Amino acid sequence: MVERVAQDHGVVAEVAMVEVPDAESAIRQRFLGSPSVRVEGADVEPNADERTDFALGCRVYRTNSGPAGQPSENGSGLRSSRGMSGSAEASNTGGCAAAGR
Repeated sequence: MVERVAQDHGVVAEVAMVEVPDAESAIRQRFLGSPSVRVEGADVEPNADERTDFALGCRVYRTNSGPAGQPSENGSGLRSSRGMSGSAEASNTGGCAAAGR
Protein backbone atom coordinates (compact mmCIF):
# COMPACT_ATOMS: atom_id res chain seq x y z
CA MET A 1 0.00 0.00 0.00
CA VAL A 2 2.77 2.48 0.86
CA GLU A 3 4.42 1.98 -2.52
CA ARG A 4 1.09 2.47 -4.33
CA VAL A 5 0.28 5.72 -2.48
CA ALA A 6 3.77 7.07 -3.19
CA GLN A 7 3.43 6.17 -6.86
CA ASP A 8 -0.03 7.80 -7.05
CA HIS A 9 1.59 11.03 -5.82
CA GLY A 10 4.58 10.78 -8.13
CA VAL A 11 6.92 10.42 -5.16
CA VAL A 12 9.97 8.19 -5.16
CA ALA A 13 9.95 6.80 -1.63
CA GLU A 14 12.43 4.53 0.05
CA VAL A 15 10.33 1.86 1.76
CA ALA A 16 11.89 -0.37 4.41
CA MET A 17 10.29 -3.35 6.12
CA VAL A 18 11.31 -3.55 9.78
CA GLU A 19 11.03 -6.81 11.72
CA VAL A 20 9.81 -6.67 15.30
CA PRO A 21 10.65 -10.12 16.69
CA ASP A 22 9.83 -9.77 20.39
CA ALA A 23 8.24 -7.63 23.12
CA GLU A 24 11.52 -5.93 23.99
CA SER A 25 11.94 -4.82 20.38
CA ALA A 26 8.32 -3.61 20.33
CA ILE A 27 8.99 -1.33 23.29
CA ARG A 28 12.34 -0.12 21.97
CA GLN A 29 10.87 0.65 18.53
CA ARG A 30 7.60 2.07 19.95
CA PHE A 31 5.72 -0.56 17.94
CA LEU A 32 1.94 -0.23 18.21
CA GLY A 33 1.08 -3.42 16.33
CA SER A 34 1.15 -4.88 12.87
CA PRO A 35 1.04 -3.34 10.41
CA SER A 36 2.61 -0.05 11.45
CA VAL A 37 3.44 2.58 8.85
CA ARG A 38 5.75 5.51 9.49
CA VAL A 39 6.66 8.31 7.12
CA GLU A 40 9.83 10.25 7.87
CA GLY A 41 9.87 8.48 11.25
CA ALA A 42 6.34 9.55 12.25
CA ASP A 43 3.46 7.09 12.54
CA VAL A 44 0.69 7.82 10.02
CA GLU A 45 -2.00 7.54 12.70
CA PRO A 46 -2.81 10.93 14.23
CA ASN A 47 -1.69 11.17 17.88
CA ALA A 48 0.17 7.85 17.74
CA ASP A 49 3.20 9.58 19.27
CA GLU A 50 1.16 9.98 22.48
CA ARG A 51 0.44 6.25 22.80
CA THR A 52 2.38 3.91 25.07
CA ASP A 53 0.65 0.57 24.43
CA PHE A 54 3.62 -1.00 22.64
CA ALA A 55 3.21 -4.71 21.97
CA LEU A 56 3.36 -7.53 19.50
CA GLY A 57 -0.06 -7.99 17.98
CA CYS A 58 -2.40 -7.00 15.22
CA ARG A 59 -3.15 -3.31 14.93
CA VAL A 60 -6.57 -1.82 14.30
CA TYR A 61 -6.89 1.58 12.65
CA ARG A 62 -9.85 3.94 12.88
CA THR A 63 -11.05 4.79 9.38
CA ASN A 64 -14.07 6.60 7.94
CA SER A 65 -15.59 3.17 7.19
CA GLY A 66 -14.93 1.81 10.69
CA PRO A 67 -12.14 -0.31 12.19
CA ALA A 68 -9.64 -1.70 9.66
CA GLY A 69 -6.44 -3.71 9.60
CA GLN A 70 -4.52 -0.99 7.76
CA PRO A 71 -4.57 2.80 7.68
CA SER A 72 -6.97 4.51 5.31
CA GLU A 73 -5.17 5.76 2.23
CA ASN A 74 -7.13 9.01 2.18
CA GLY A 75 -7.68 9.67 5.89
CA SER A 76 -4.21 9.15 7.32
CA GLY A 77 -0.76 10.65 7.23
CA LEU A 78 -0.13 8.65 4.07
CA ARG A 79 -1.76 11.48 2.13
CA SER A 80 -1.08 14.35 4.53
CA SER A 81 1.33 17.19 3.95
CA ARG A 82 3.97 15.43 6.06
CA GLY A 83 3.29 12.13 4.31
CA MET A 84 5.17 10.65 1.41
CA SER A 85 8.01 13.11 1.48
CA GLY A 86 10.92 10.72 1.12
CA SER A 87 11.16 7.63 3.28
CA ALA A 88 8.65 5.25 4.77
CA GLU A 89 8.86 2.13 6.84
CA ALA A 90 6.38 -0.61 7.47
CA SER A 91 6.77 -2.83 10.51
CA ASN A 92 5.18 -6.15 11.20
CA THR A 93 5.45 -9.23 13.33
CA GLY A 94 4.53 -11.59 10.52
CA GLY A 95 1.33 -12.64 12.27
CA CYS A 96 -1.19 -10.20 10.80
CA ALA A 97 -1.07 -11.22 7.15
CA ALA A 98 -4.72 -10.41 6.52
CA ALA A 99 -4.31 -6.96 8.01
CA GLY A 100 -2.69 -5.26 5.11
CA ARG A 101 0.23 -7.04 3.52
